[in-house]
Amino acid sequence: MMHLTMGLRRWFAPGIAGALLVLPALAGPALAAAATPPAAASRPGAAGNRGGQMLLSSDILGGGVITDTQGAVALFQLRAGATARSAHGGNFSWVEQDGSEGYNGAIRDYSVNGGTATISGGGPLFDKNGVRRRVRFTVTITPGGSGTATMNMTFTGQDFNMQCQDTVQSGLIAFGPLGDSTLQQLKDVQPSLVQLRQGLLALRGQVQSQAPQPVPAGSAS
Repeated sequence: MMHLTMGLRRWFAPGIAGALLVLPALAGPALAAAATPPAAASRPGAAGNRGGQMLLSSDILGGGVITDTQGAVALFQLRAGATARSAHGGNFSWVEQDGSEGYNGAIRDYSVNGGTATISGGGPLFDKNGVRRRVRFTVTITPGGSGTATMNMTFTGQDFNMQCQDTVQSGLIAFGPLGDSTLQQLKDVQPSLVQLRQGLLALRGQVQSQAPQPVPAGSAS
């Protein structure tokens, strides 16, 4: 069991801008206890995650490859749970497999009720043209594995609205408590999460390259 929890710690290693959360390397029984959400858990909104925070519990976890109704393919990662600073926090991120668009959002509110969960929050949406938008999201989640887990997503911002329905093509979404098989599946999606982080970093680099450069002091106007 320890090798699985250590693998899960790496699965939650900090990523772009330090926004991705980290789980402590807990022993098996302790992880199961920490990951157990209250029945029909519904928690008040929190300030959201900040770089370097660790998840102290794991209520909703997911990662892998998703496809929408138009056939577009993306990599995703999702984590929600308690942190030291708030009743809960987390991160929801995805990047199109072709590198055209990506999102890195902080979860600020979520609820788990029976067989579904709802998460909401906000963060930056990047595209390959160097455009960065502040966008809020709401996602309704059905847990499961390949072909069964789904996410109905809405993104809104200034002059921006996007809705999509995605199904997990490979990977999973799980609600706590986490068993051995779930931990192993989460460990197996690590290669996809490495690609996700690389894709988000590349898109952020496009935004930075488009930013106006400061004029050196003494330069002619």
